[in-house]
Amino acid sequence: MHHRLLLSHSLLSRLVQHIIKDIPTYRPMEVGTLAVSLCALTWYDEQALDLLYAQAAKLLPEMILCQLNSLSWCLTKLGRAPPQLVTQVLEASTNAAVNTEEGKLTASVSEISQAVLSMRDALPASQLAWMEQQPVQALVTRCMEGYLDVLQSHITTASSATQCMEGYLDVLQSHITKASSATQLQVCPEAMQMHMADMQQQ
Repeated sequence: MHHRLLLSHSLLSRLVQHIIKDIPTYRPMEVGTLAVSLCALTWYDEQALDLLYAQAAKLLPEMILCQLNSLSWCLTKLGRAPPQLVTQVLEASTNAAVNTEEGKLTASVSEISQAVLSMRDALPASQLAWMEQQPVQALVTRCMEGYLDVLQSHITTASSATQCMEGYLDVLQSHITKASSATQLQVCPEAMQMHMADMQQQ
C-alpha cells in the first residue's frame, strides 16, 4: 500500500511538471479546468498553483462566469492566492454574474458569497485588511441587485404572458361561443332559417 502511494506520488509529480511547462500558454477554459483538477487532487505542486494564479490574473478579463467560479473554488480550497487576485476574481465574477441569466446567477451569488466567507476564514488576521479596504460585501450586494433585476424582468414577462393568455382565453371563448352557435344552427334547420331571416332584415 505504501509503495502504491509512492508510485502515485511519483506519477503525479511527473504529470504536474509536464503541466507546468504549458501553464503560461493556457487559455481561460484551460485555467478553469486545471483549477478544478488541482482541487480534486490530494497533493499538488505549489509551483503549479502559483503559475496557475499568475496566468489567471492575466486572463481575468477574458474569463466567463463558469471559469471564474472554478477559479474561485480553487482559491478557497487550495489557498496561497495573493489577496489582490482574490479581490479581482470576486469583482470579475460579480461583473459577469450581473450580466448572466437567472439560473446561473443564483449559483454565482452562492459562489461569490462562499468565496468571501472562505477567504475570511482561511486567511490569517494579518491578511484580512484588504477585505475592509476593498468593497467585497458591496460586490456581493451588487450581484444580488443584478439578480433581483433579472428576476423582476422575468416577473414582468410572466405578467405580460398571463395577460396575453387571458386575452387569448377571451378570444378562444368567443370562438367557442360562435362555434357552438354555428353548430346549433347547423343542427336545427329551423333555427338556421330564422337566423337567415334576421340577417336579411338587418
